[in-house]
Amino acid sequence: MEYFVWEVTTGKGAASLTDLKNVTNVVDIKRGRKLMNSFSGDAYFEMDVKRPKDVYLEEQISNLENMVVISSKFVELLTNLTLENVEYLPVVINNHKGEIDSDSYSIVHATKIIDCIDPNSSLILYTTLHLQ
Repeated sequence: MEYFVWEVTTGKGAASLTDLKNVTNVVDIKRGRKLMNSFSGDAYFEMDVKRPKDVYLEEQISNLENMVVISSKFVELLTNLTLENVEYLPVVINNHKGEIDSDSYSIVHATKIIDCIDPNSSLILYTTLHLQ
């Protein structure tokens, strides 16, 4: 099995996004459940209002959800690699005024999550952390 290290770097003037909107359960994405047939066609991100001058849409855009959001060109590149256990969930990017800036981006959604820890071979201490 091949693994890739994925890193986001944001250029000067590049947009960053807030959290994902119009999705009933974002946790389903983060847990790797297959969603392509049920994913909302109305899902969108908004540009971060704290950075009003940063509007350039890069091939990959950082966001508060820490999801991999990529352009259609990037999707095409990854599709040609025939990666297994990956879905590309379409999302819209809204500008600072709430208007559609682009509808050609997708979330790279891994449908097979591999734990980093082997619970049977590791000593794990579970605790509840309450931050105030």
